[in-house]
Amino acid sequence: MKKVLMVVGILFGVVIIALAAFLGYAAMQPSEIHLERSTVVDASPSEVFPFVHDLRSFVEWSPWSGRDPAQTVEFSDPSTGVGAWYSWDGNDEVGVGKMTITAVATDAKVAHELAFFEPWESAADVSFLLAAEGEGTKVTWT
Repeated sequence: MKKVLMVVGILFGVVIIALAAFLGYAAMQPSEIHLERSTVVDASPSEVFPFVHDLRSFVEWSPWSGRDPAQTVEFSDPSTGVGAWYSWDGNDEVGVGKMTITAVATDAKVAHELAFFEPWESAADVSFLLAAEGEGTKVTWT
């Protein structure tokens, strides 16, 4: 019986040490991350701008729209400019959320506040940056 208790004690100690190490590692991770993707499209910044500025146009090409074609969306009126928003309610893959335009620089940048409500609560600052590159436009989604 003494051997069994000793083995259980050792295992318990190992689990506690492993848990403490994991929590220490998790606590040292950054609370924010920055991720961006870019592509060059064969159009001028002024031709691309409406596709990132008008939220009704955004949902037509957004990769998230195709993940739940049955999701319900709602738009502010107007659907462009600072303060414009769109909200969605979809399956578990797209969840429930709202995206609001927070800043606009014509033909150069549209910034958004992105809020997720379900299946998890989260917030992010998102931007579309447009820059002339050769005869096209470099579009960066941050």
